[in-house]
This record gives sequence, C-alpha cells and structure tokens, in this order.
Amino acid sequence: DGRSDWDLEGVAALQLDLESLPWRKLRGVVLAAAAGHRADRARALLARWDGRVGPESPEAAIFELFMAEMARRIAEAKAPRSARWALGAGFGPLTKMSSFGYRYAGLVVRLVVEQPDGWFEGGWPKEVADALGAVTNRLRSEHGDEPGRWAWGRVRRATLHHPLGERRPLDRVFNLGPWPCGGDPNTVSQAGSPVIEPVSSPLAMPTLRMAVEVGDWDNTRFVLAGGQSGNPLSPHYDDLFEVWRRGGGVPIAWSRESVAAATVATLRLSPPA
Repeated sequence: DGRSDWDLEGVAALQLDLESLPWRKLRGVVLAAAAGHRADRARALLARWDGRVGPESPEAAIFELFMAEMARRIAEAKAPRSARWALGAGFGPLTKMSSFGYRYAGLVVRLVVEQPDGWFEGGWPKEVADALGAVTNRLRSEHGDEPGRWAWGRVRRATLHHPLGERRPLDRVFNLGPWPCGGDPNTVSQAGSPVIEPVSSPLAMPTLRMAVEVGDWDNTRFVLAGGQSGNPLSPHYDDLFEVWRRGGGVPIAWSRESVAAATVATLRLSPPA
C-alpha cells in the first residue's frame, strides 16, 4: 500500500526490510504441491512462515535452498551442458557471478506459477515437491534433524571480504565477520549469494545506508559497511561495523555548530611562508 507519512525512522526501517516477494507469489503453489509428499515437514514449516528472510528463520533457509534447487532443475532441464553458466557461474575470483545469476528468481517464480508443458516428465507439482524433499534432506544431513538448527543465519553466514584477506593469516587482519546474516537477492536489505552456491557468503550487500531529513540536515543518518578507514590498523577500520549490522546510523554534522561540536582533530594546510 502507498504511504504518505514517511519520516526519517520510516525510511531507515525500509532499508532493513526482509520480506520475500517471491514467496508471496509462490506460497499457494508450493504448499499445494507438497501436500501428502515426503516434503511434509518442510511444508508444515513453510505454511506458518511470515515470509521474512530473517537470520533466525529455518523457514527462510528452506525457501532459499528451494529456490536454488528449482533454478538448478529448470536450467538442467533445458540446458544440461551449460546449466552452471545459465545460473550465473563466474569467470574467476574477480567475477564470481555473472549477471545471469541476478535474474533467476523472476524466471523461477513465473515458471513454477505458470507450469508450462514440456519441462519435467513427472510434471511441475512433483518436481516442486521433490525439490522441497531434497532441500529437507540436505538440511538434515548438514545441520541435524532439529529445525531450530536450520536457521538461515546459521546455514548461511556472511563475511566482508577484503581483496588482501583471501589467504590466511591475512584474513584475520582484513576481513570482518562471519556473522549470521538475513536477507537474499530479492529483499530490500540485499544479501545476495550466488544461486549455484546459495549458502556461501553474500556477494551483494548494502555498503552504505542513509536517511536524509531535508531541511534538518544535522539529523541525517548514515552508516558504512565496515568503517571510515581502509587501514586495518586504524581504530576506524571497523568502527561502523556493529552499527551497520544492527541497522543503525550515525549523524552527519552539517551546520557550523554541529561540525565544531563533532570535531576530534583539525588538519590545517597552510601555504609556505
């Protein structure tokens, strides 16, 4: 629904939204397909899910792995030799995912809802149920039988990777994390992992969040993913990390009075005498 009462707090909260729009469209189809199938356990959990991809949610883990599993099955059905490329496999460490990897959700949603002929010998409902069953088996095998251990933030953790932190022991110096992370490629609070590696650390996250109070500039809030310095020996290397994780922000001093009050040190550049 439209809103006309946006304020600073509302804009900041919007940037933390974790609702899954694909689940809103797929809920009825998925639950119907899984009825009376070996995926009953996953169905029971998904039936009560509010669609929020929170780090504490086992239902989120089921759905995220289901989306990846269905994407794989769809790609392999029509392009068995190039399925990985169709799903966005990257070409090296600098391009870990191609643009195809960002487009899979809309395709999966459309095909699962429309269920066109000629894709799966057993039909779409069976394929959907089988995918849910495979996801349940994977979670049980890797994390145990208790669904509480399937929480999305436990199954998929996030790390802020620095280019110099790819090898030990430099990873402990340059990288931040890991931590339990919510979100996915389709939530407002972006946390996109490659569909071919859905439980790997996200490759796309908001590096900056900002909420601006027009006319009251001193009330503007911002936060960076990490800190205000690129030097890992600086106290400012990760000084905003926890604020960013919590979804908070820090003020941007704007007026002369606010700048003076916030000043910690002054660097003066003077021309030579």
